[in-house]
Amino acid sequence: MTTRKSEYIIGIAKLMKNGELTKEKLLSMDEFKQVENALIKIRD
Repeated sequence: MTTRKSEYIIGIAKLMKNGELTKEKLLSMDEFKQVENALIKIRD
């Protein structure tokens, strides 16, 4: 796994820990594009 991928996974874990990102929020999004955009924002 690359360093960048590891950082991305750690970022997601931190957001999930603080409640900023949850499985429920992602599942409640109507379209794949919404989920994709939410996850892409983490990367920036």
